Amino acid sequence: MSDELLNQVLFNAQVETDISIFQTITRSNFLRSLTSMRSFKNGNELLTTSLISTTTSVLHDNTITSYG
Repeated sequence: MSDELLNQVLFNAQVETDISIFQTITRSNFLRSLTSMRSFKNGNELLTTSLISTTTSVLHDNTITSYG
């Protein structure tokens, strides 16, 4: 691409925004699926009490966030 078609700064900003949106949606979908599976398993008593109380940690931008 040339500068006449798209300013490099604007292009980079759009790419960063798209990456951030992708990461947010992917993380959200993963956690929703995990929660759904846990609810299903808990409802059907397929896990013992010790396994139910686990915590899921997600590493993002060198920060660990725990869920559960």
